[in-house]
Amino acid sequence: MKSYSQPELRTFVSHRLKPLQGARLQEVLVNDRGLALGFWRQGLSWLILDLNPNDPIALLYDGECPFRKSQKSKPAALFLKSHGVDKVLRDVRILEDYGRVLTMTLVGPDAECEIEIQLIPKQANLLVRAAGKQIAWEKPKELAMRE
Repeated sequence: MKSYSQPELRTFVSHRLKPLQGARLQEVLVNDRGLALGFWRQGLSWLILDLNPNDPIALLYDGECPFRKSQKSKPAALFLKSHGVDKVLRDVRILEDYGRVLTMTLVGPDAECEIEIQLIPKQANLLVRAAGKQIAWEKPKELAMRE
């Protein structure tokens, strides 16, 4: 599958991800290509993050997860499991100044967790920030502001 263009990402976020606001992150599955985030809101929805460096993409599935999990995990996934699971999705937004980058804010009674998803070809990454710490899927590169 091909990466989203900026307008396609805007449409995906507004029509597919914004309705997930208020859903609780229930599960985090991982394999060598990316993550599957299971959100519960009147049923389970799976946000699949394919972090293939050439064509990163995010897809949303309702019901059963089409993702094959691996036995190995990655530090970013473990960090997200410990700081994001059982928190509610408060906000999803695109960081327009940086291109195909979106953030998701998860909140709980005592803490907050932010997921930054970079769907930029040749620079795909996922960063998780919580408890004053940050961890990334791949070594982070400096994001350039768009002109």
